[in-house]
Amino acid sequence: MTTNGIEVHSARLSLSGVNHQILKNGSSVQVRIIKSFGNGKYEGSVAGVRVNISSSRPLKTGQSFVATVNAKNGTIFLTPNDSKNEALNITFSEVPENSLKTFLSSLGLPADSISVSVLQLFKQMGLKIDSALISKIRNFALRFSEKEKLASEILSIISEKGLEAGEQEINQLILLLDEKENGFERGEFLQGKNLLKKINSTAGAWFIVPFDLIQLSDPDFAEQKSEVVCGNGCIRLLFDSAQKLKQLNLESFYQNQKYLFSLIFDGQKISDVKFNVSNAKSFDSEIVRLKKHFAAASVNVQKINWEEASLLEGCASGLESFYAFGGNV
Repeated sequence: MTTNGIEVHSARLSLSGVNHQILKNGSSVQVRIIKSFGNGKYEGSVAGVRVNISSSRPLKTGQSFVATVNAKNGTIFLTPNDSKNEALNITFSEVPENSLKTFLSSLGLPADSISVSVLQLFKQMGLKIDSALISKIRNFALRFSEKEKLASEILSIISEKGLEAGEQEINQLILLLDEKENGFERGEFLQGKNLLKKINSTAGAWFIVPFDLIQLSDPDFAEQKSEVVCGNGCIRLLFDSAQKLKQLNLESFYQNQKYLFSLIFDGQKISDVKFNVSNAKSFDSEIVRLKKHFAAASVNVQKINWEEASLLEGCASGLESFYAFGGNV
Protein backbone atom coordinates (compact mmCIF):
# COMPACT_ATOMS: atom_id res chain seq x y z
CA MET A 1 0.00 0.00 0.00
CA THR A 2 1.24 3.46 -0.74
CA THR A 3 0.63 6.46 1.48
CA ASN A 4 -2.37 7.48 -0.61
CA GLY A 5 -3.62 4.22 -1.98
CA ILE A 6 -3.14 0.60 -2.94
CA GLU A 7 -0.57 -0.45 -5.50
CA VAL A 8 -1.78 -3.35 -7.63
CA HIS A 9 0.70 -5.25 -9.77
CA SER A 10 -0.25 -7.49 -12.65
CA ALA A 11 0.35 -11.20 -12.19
CA ARG A 12 2.12 -11.28 -15.55
CA LEU A 13 5.74 -10.39 -15.07
CA SER A 14 8.24 -9.71 -17.82
CA LEU A 15 11.87 -8.75 -18.00
CA SER A 16 10.90 -5.36 -19.43
CA GLY A 17 8.97 -4.35 -16.33
CA VAL A 18 5.84 -4.88 -14.31
CA ASN A 19 2.59 -3.15 -15.14
CA HIS A 20 1.09 -1.54 -12.09
CA GLN A 21 -1.71 0.76 -11.08
CA ILE A 22 -2.04 2.82 -7.92
CA LEU A 23 -5.59 2.71 -6.59
CA LYS A 24 -6.25 5.55 -4.19
CA ASN A 25 -9.05 5.52 -1.65
CA GLY A 26 -12.10 6.72 -3.57
CA SER A 27 -10.77 5.51 -6.92
CA SER A 28 -13.00 3.55 -9.29
CA VAL A 29 -11.90 0.12 -10.47
CA GLN A 30 -13.29 -2.56 -12.78
CA VAL A 31 -14.23 -5.80 -11.02
CA ARG A 32 -15.08 -9.10 -12.72
CA ILE A 33 -16.26 -12.28 -11.01
CA ILE A 34 -14.40 -15.31 -12.37
CA LYS A 35 -15.50 -18.19 -10.16
CA SER A 36 -17.79 -18.93 -7.20
CA PHE A 37 -16.56 -21.12 -4.33
CA GLY A 38 -19.85 -20.98 -2.45
CA ASN A 39 -20.70 -19.43 0.93
CA GLY A 40 -20.06 -15.91 -0.36
CA LYS A 41 -16.51 -16.70 -1.52
CA TYR A 42 -15.38 -15.85 -5.05
CA GLU A 43 -12.37 -15.52 -7.29
CA GLY A 44 -12.35 -12.21 -9.09
CA SER A 45 -10.26 -9.85 -11.15
CA VAL A 46 -9.52 -6.37 -9.79
CA ALA A 47 -7.50 -4.06 -12.06
CA GLY A 48 -6.35 -7.15 -13.93
CA VAL A 49 -5.15 -8.97 -10.80
CA ARG A 50 -6.80 -12.20 -9.63
CA VAL A 51 -7.85 -12.03 -5.99
CA ASN A 52 -10.12 -13.79 -3.51
CA ILE A 53 -13.30 -11.87 -2.74
CA SER A 54 -15.89 -12.16 0.04
CA SER A 55 -19.37 -10.76 -0.51
CA SER A 56 -22.53 -10.67 1.59
CA ARG A 57 -24.63 -10.36 -1.56
CA PRO A 58 -24.83 -13.07 -4.23
CA LEU A 59 -22.64 -12.57 -7.29
CA LYS A 60 -22.68 -14.38 -10.63
CA THR A 61 -19.77 -15.84 -12.57
CA GLY A 62 -18.94 -13.48 -15.43
CA GLN A 63 -20.56 -10.54 -13.69
CA SER A 64 -18.67 -7.28 -14.18
CA PHE A 65 -19.12 -3.93 -12.48
CA VAL A 66 -17.33 -0.75 -11.39
CA ALA A 67 -16.55 -0.35 -7.68
CA THR A 68 -15.06 2.31 -5.43
CA VAL A 69 -11.88 1.44 -3.51
CA ASN A 70 -11.27 1.96 0.20
CA ALA A 71 -8.69 0.23 2.41
CA LYS A 72 -8.44 -0.17 6.18
CA ASN A 73 -6.43 -2.45 8.48
CA GLY A 74 -5.33 -4.96 5.87
CA THR A 75 -8.66 -5.24 4.04
CA ILE A 76 -9.64 -3.63 0.75
CA PHE A 77 -13.32 -2.73 0.55
CA LEU A 78 -14.82 -2.53 -2.93
CA THR A 79 -18.21 -0.86 -2.94
CA PRO A 80 -20.11 -1.43 -6.21
CA ASN A 81 -21.26 1.88 -7.64
CA ASP A 82 -24.81 0.55 -7.92
CA SER A 83 -24.90 -0.21 -4.16
CA LYS A 84 -25.03 2.27 -1.28
CA ASN A 85 -24.32 0.01 1.65
CA GLU A 86 -22.78 -3.30 0.66
CA ALA A 87 -19.06 -3.81 0.07
CA LEU A 88 -16.88 -6.63 -1.16
CA ASN A 89 -13.86 -7.52 0.97
CA ILE A 90 -10.37 -8.40 -0.27
CA THR A 91 -7.67 -9.28 2.24
CA PHE A 92 -4.06 -8.47 1.43
CA SER A 93 -0.84 -9.23 3.29
CA GLU A 94 2.63 -7.70 3.42
CA VAL A 95 5.25 -9.49 1.36
CA PRO A 96 8.22 -10.60 3.53
CA GLU A 97 11.75 -9.82 2.36
CA ASN A 98 12.43 -13.41 1.25
CA SER A 99 9.36 -13.37 -1.02
CA LEU A 100 10.37 -9.95 -2.32
CA LYS A 101 13.77 -11.35 -3.28
CA THR A 102 12.01 -14.21 -5.06
CA PHE A 103 9.98 -11.57 -6.89
CA LEU A 104 13.23 -9.83 -7.92
CA SER A 105 14.65 -13.12 -9.17
CA SER A 106 11.54 -13.59 -11.32
CA LEU A 107 12.39 -10.24 -12.92
CA GLY A 108 15.91 -11.46 -13.69
CA LEU A 109 17.47 -9.23 -11.04
CA PRO A 110 20.05 -10.17 -8.38
CA ALA A 111 18.15 -10.79 -5.15
CA ASP A 112 20.28 -8.59 -2.89
CA SER A 113 19.77 -5.60 -0.61
CA ILE A 114 20.68 -3.06 -3.31
CA SER A 115 18.06 -4.43 -5.71
CA VAL A 116 15.49 -4.36 -2.88
CA SER A 117 16.44 -0.76 -2.06
CA VAL A 118 16.08 0.41 -5.68
CA LEU A 119 12.76 -1.44 -6.00
CA GLN A 120 11.49 0.34 -2.87
CA LEU A 121 12.69 3.69 -4.23
CA PHE A 122 10.82 3.13 -7.49
CA LYS A 123 7.65 2.33 -5.56
CA GLN A 124 8.17 5.33 -3.31
CA MET A 125 8.38 7.64 -6.33
CA GLY A 126 5.46 5.95 -8.10
CA LEU A 127 7.62 4.74 -11.01
CA LYS A 128 7.03 1.78 -13.27
CA ILE A 129 9.07 -1.18 -12.08
CA ASP A 130 11.48 -1.41 -14.99
CA SER A 131 13.86 -4.33 -14.37
CA ALA A 132 16.38 -3.15 -16.99
CA LEU A 133 16.63 0.29 -15.38
CA ILE A 134 16.82 -1.18 -11.87
CA SER A 135 19.67 -3.42 -13.03
CA LYS A 136 21.49 -0.46 -14.60
CA ILE A 137 21.19 1.62 -11.40
CA ARG A 138 22.26 -1.30 -9.22
CA ASN A 139 25.34 -2.05 -11.32
CA PHE A 140 26.40 1.60 -11.32
CA ALA A 141 25.85 1.89 -7.55
CA LEU A 142 28.19 -1.05 -6.92
CA ARG A 143 31.11 1.13 -8.06
CA PHE A 144 30.81 3.14 -4.83
CA SER A 145 32.20 0.80 -2.20
CA GLU A 146 30.36 0.96 1.15
CA LYS A 147 28.15 3.78 -0.22
CA GLU A 148 26.05 1.66 -2.59
CA LYS A 149 22.71 2.53 -0.99
CA LEU A 150 23.28 6.30 -1.07
CA ALA A 151 24.59 6.02 -4.62
CA SER A 152 21.51 4.04 -5.69
CA GLU A 153 19.28 6.74 -4.19
CA ILE A 154 21.07 9.51 -6.10
CA LEU A 155 20.99 7.50 -9.33
CA SER A 156 17.27 6.74 -8.92
CA ILE A 157 16.47 10.39 -8.23
CA ILE A 158 18.35 11.73 -11.27
CA SER A 159 16.85 8.97 -13.44
CA GLU A 160 13.32 9.96 -12.38
CA LYS A 161 14.12 13.57 -13.26
CA GLY A 162 15.63 12.67 -16.63
CA LEU A 163 19.12 13.79 -15.63
CA GLU A 164 22.50 12.16 -16.15
CA ALA A 165 25.70 12.27 -14.12
CA GLY A 166 29.17 10.78 -14.27
CA GLU A 167 30.94 8.77 -11.60
CA GLN A 168 32.93 11.75 -10.32
CA GLU A 169 29.81 13.88 -9.90
CA ILE A 170 28.01 11.10 -8.05
CA ASN A 171 31.02 10.51 -5.80
CA GLN A 172 31.32 14.20 -4.90
CA LEU A 173 27.60 14.42 -4.10
CA ILE A 174 27.94 11.37 -1.85
CA LEU A 175 30.79 13.11 0.01
CA LEU A 176 28.71 16.28 0.21
CA LEU A 177 25.74 14.45 1.75
CA ASP A 178 27.66 12.04 3.96
CA GLU A 179 27.90 14.43 6.92
CA LYS A 180 29.18 11.99 9.51
CA GLU A 181 32.17 10.83 7.48
CA ASN A 182 33.20 14.37 6.68
CA GLY A 183 33.27 15.42 10.32
CA PHE A 184 31.21 18.54 9.62
CA GLU A 185 33.60 19.62 6.86
CA ARG A 186 31.84 19.54 3.50
CA GLY A 187 34.77 20.88 1.48
CA GLU A 188 34.26 22.37 -1.97
CA PHE A 189 32.97 19.37 -3.95
CA LEU A 190 32.11 21.68 -6.87
CA GLN A 191 30.85 18.91 -9.17
CA GLY A 192 28.68 17.51 -6.38
CA LYS A 193 27.21 20.95 -5.70
CA ASN A 194 26.48 21.44 -9.40
CA LEU A 195 24.69 18.08 -9.56
CA LEU A 196 22.70 18.97 -6.44
CA LYS A 197 21.70 22.26 -8.07
CA LYS A 198 20.50 20.37 -11.16
CA ILE A 199 18.43 18.00 -9.00
CA ASN A 200 16.78 20.81 -7.06
CA SER A 201 16.06 22.93 -10.13
CA THR A 202 14.39 20.08 -12.05
CA ALA A 203 10.77 19.07 -11.46
CA GLY A 204 10.28 15.61 -10.06
CA ALA A 205 9.80 13.58 -6.90
CA TRP A 206 12.76 14.27 -4.59
CA PHE A 207 14.53 17.49 -3.59
CA ILE A 208 17.63 17.46 -1.36
CA VAL A 209 18.65 20.33 0.95
CA PRO A 210 21.87 19.92 3.00
CA PHE A 211 22.32 22.30 5.93
CA ASP A 212 24.81 23.27 8.64
CA LEU A 213 24.03 23.98 12.28
CA ILE A 214 25.89 27.17 13.17
CA GLN A 215 26.79 28.38 16.64
CA LEU A 216 26.83 32.17 16.38
CA SER A 217 29.52 34.25 18.02
CA ASP A 218 28.68 35.70 21.42
CA PRO A 219 28.33 39.47 20.88
CA ASP A 220 29.47 40.08 24.49
CA PHE A 221 32.92 38.69 23.76
CA ALA A 222 34.89 40.53 21.09
CA GLU A 223 37.43 37.74 20.72
CA GLN A 224 34.72 35.34 19.52
CA LYS A 225 34.46 36.57 15.96
CA SER A 226 34.13 33.33 14.05
CA GLU A 227 31.06 31.15 13.59
CA VAL A 228 31.37 27.50 14.58
CA VAL A 229 29.76 24.62 12.70
CA CYS A 230 28.45 22.41 15.51
CA GLY A 231 26.43 20.00 13.43
CA ASN A 232 24.83 19.43 10.07
CA GLY A 233 22.34 17.35 8.19
CA CYS A 234 20.02 17.07 5.24
CA ILE A 235 16.34 17.61 4.51
CA ARG A 236 14.80 15.49 1.76
CA LEU A 237 11.40 16.48 0.35
CA LEU A 238 9.22 14.06 -1.64
CA PHE A 239 6.41 15.45 -3.81
CA ASP A 240 3.67 13.50 -5.56
CA SER A 241 2.66 13.87 -9.21
CA ALA A 242 0.44 16.83 -8.30
CA GLN A 243 3.47 18.52 -6.67
CA LYS A 244 1.99 18.17 -3.18
CA LEU A 245 4.34 17.38 -0.31
CA LYS A 246 4.10 13.68 0.45
CA GLN A 247 7.05 13.05 2.76
CA LEU A 248 9.77 14.99 4.58
CA ASN A 249 12.90 13.26 5.86
CA LEU A 250 15.27 14.98 8.26
CA GLU A 251 18.73 13.62 9.04
CA SER A 252 20.99 15.53 11.42
CA PHE A 253 24.22 15.09 13.40
CA TYR A 254 24.49 17.17 16.55
CA GLN A 255 26.50 16.69 19.76
CA ASN A 256 27.62 13.19 18.80
CA GLN A 257 24.07 12.02 18.17
CA LYS A 258 22.30 11.17 14.95
CA TYR A 259 18.67 12.26 14.58
CA LEU A 260 16.40 10.73 11.94
CA PHE A 261 12.82 11.76 11.23
CA SER A 262 10.37 10.80 8.50
CA LEU A 263 7.15 12.81 8.35
CA ILE A 264 4.32 11.47 6.18
CA PHE A 265 1.77 14.00 4.95
CA ASP A 266 -1.91 13.56 4.20
CA GLY A 267 -2.88 16.73 2.40
CA GLN A 268 -1.53 19.60 4.51
CA LYS A 269 -1.46 17.58 7.73
CA ILE A 270 1.21 15.29 9.18
CA SER A 271 -0.41 11.87 9.48
CA ASP A 272 2.55 9.81 10.65
CA VAL A 273 5.97 10.43 12.18
CA LYS A 274 8.70 7.81 12.44
CA PHE A 275 11.99 8.68 14.12
CA ASN A 276 15.21 7.44 15.67
CA VAL A 277 17.78 9.05 17.95
CA SER A 278 21.13 7.32 18.37
CA ASN A 279 22.19 6.37 21.90
CA ALA A 280 18.66 6.96 23.21
CA LYS A 281 18.15 5.39 26.65
CA SER A 282 14.40 4.91 26.35
CA PHE A 283 12.24 4.71 23.23
CA ASP A 284 9.10 5.53 25.20
CA SER A 285 10.58 8.65 26.80
CA GLU A 286 11.75 9.90 23.38
CA ILE A 287 8.24 9.41 21.97
CA VAL A 288 6.71 11.30 24.91
CA ARG A 289 9.21 14.14 24.51
CA LEU A 290 8.53 14.41 20.76
CA LYS A 291 4.77 14.45 21.36
CA LYS A 292 5.25 17.36 23.75
CA HIS A 293 7.25 19.28 21.13
CA PHE A 294 4.50 18.81 18.53
CA ALA A 295 1.82 19.78 21.06
CA ALA A 296 3.76 22.93 22.01
CA ALA A 297 3.85 23.86 18.32
CA SER A 298 0.09 23.16 18.03
CA VAL A 299 0.74 20.41 15.47
CA ASN A 300 -1.65 17.48 15.68
CA VAL A 301 0.03 14.22 14.63
CA GLN A 302 -2.00 11.02 14.42
CA LYS A 303 0.86 8.55 14.91
CA ILE A 304 4.39 8.85 16.31
CA ASN A 305 6.52 5.72 16.31
CA TRP A 306 10.12 4.73 16.97
CA GLU A 307 11.74 3.04 13.96
CA GLU A 308 15.01 1.32 13.11
CA ALA A 309 17.64 3.78 11.88
CA SER A 310 18.45 1.69 8.80
CA LEU A 311 14.89 2.15 7.53
CA LEU A 312 14.94 5.94 7.97
CA GLU A 313 18.32 6.82 6.52
CA GLY A 314 18.47 8.73 3.25
CA CYS A 315 15.13 8.68 1.44
CA ALA A 316 13.68 6.29 4.06
CA SER A 317 12.70 3.92 1.26
CA GLY A 318 13.08 1.08 3.77
CA LEU A 319 9.64 2.06 5.05
CA GLU A 320 8.07 1.05 1.74
CA SER A 321 6.22 -2.27 1.79
CA PHE A 322 4.79 -4.50 -0.92
CA TYR A 323 1.52 -6.34 -0.51
CA ALA A 324 0.17 -9.53 -2.01
CA PHE A 325 -3.34 -9.86 -3.36
CA GLY A 326 -4.48 -13.45 -3.60
CA GLY A 327 -0.88 -14.58 -3.90
CA ASN A 328 0.10 -12.01 -6.55
CA VAL A 329 2.57 -9.26 -5.70
